Amino acid sequence: MISLVSCKTGDVLPVREACRIAREAGAISIVDAAQALGQVRVDVDDLGADAVVTLGHKWLHGPLATGGFWVRDLALFAPTRLGWRSRLDLPTGSRDYNPNATRFETGTVDAAAF
Repeated sequence: MISLVSCKTGDVLPVREACRIAREAGAISIVDAAQALGQVRVDVDDLGADAVVTLGHKWLHGPLATGGFWVRDLALFAPTRLGWRSRLDLPTGSRDYNPNATRFETGTVDAAAF
């Protein structure tokens, strides 16, 4: 994971090069664009990242607790928890993930259990 823009200095970091090195090493690259969106142009194809994450309340001036997660290829990421919508046909015992972002929906976390 690498930030596109430093939160301390505002420098735009060499993300494209870092993503290329990660790809050549067989690693997944994730770019944190929280400080970038709303300030600099973010072109996910140009970055070459496998994923880009951001939040909505910094320079986008959106509400707290909002954000985004862009993924080049969903097959690179497996859900860490399963929910009702994670699998294609959960009631039948399907082991196939949904082909879209719903594979990451786990439902409402039971806070009382913690």
